[in-house]
Amino acid sequence: DNVLSAVFVRDSMAPYRDIMKDKDTGKLFNRGNAKVTRTGKVIHYTRDPNNLDKIIKETYKEDIDLEGVTATIVLTGFPTGEIGVWVDGLLMRCVEAHHKGPQVIMPDGACTFMGVRCLKLRADRKTVLSGGADGCVYAWDVRQTVDDQPQYFKNIGDEIEIDGYDQDMSGRTKQQSQERKNAGTALKGATKGTTSHSSNVLGRGAVKFKRLPGSWKLTSPYKE
Repeated sequence: DNVLSAVFVRDSMAPYRDIMKDKDTGKLFNRGNAKVTRTGKVIHYTRDPNNLDKIIKETYKEDIDLEGVTATIVLTGFPTGEIGVWVDGLLMRCVEAHHKGPQVIMPDGACTFMGVRCLKLRADRKTVLSGGADGCVYAWDVRQTVDDQPQYFKNIGDEIEIDGYDQDMSGRTKQQSQERKNAGTALKGATKGTTSHSSNVLGRGAVKFKRLPGSWKLTSPYKE
């Protein structure tokens, strides 16, 4: 498919993410060996040797300078209205972002839709704006980091055991999940735009790409 726009996003998870192939479907997905927090803490995973999709322990191993990260992922806008997520030159995921809009005639005479017309990385380097043929502008959180967990990881070497049967979409530990339950927040399953792999695989290495609340609606002469 043609690409109408593209943007490069800093990828702090690059050294800790492997590209795998699902043995049943043949689809590619990411598997993480660690997670990186907002302050640059690297928390490594220990996997269950009998089931590599499950994490049994997390260990605080090191700190990295997030400002010094040079690795990138690429986001591309397609005429169909989807945003593609590329890692190491491979299309790992497509997220439904905008309506494809009306067909238009290109200078070479070809007909195409104008779906995602523009992608722009904001100055904070944490947010990408997408503009579509549907007249909408959306903001996306593209940080490849997770919230810090000072209650678990204060000093290098700190570790926690994890019940692999109690992890949600973001790979939260049993302790964290229980805290959410106590607060009355129900755990949620996969949502539209995510991969179809198990929650442990998705939450432990998938490229983070989440639409933020709110949007801007522009006046457009086009109608669906």
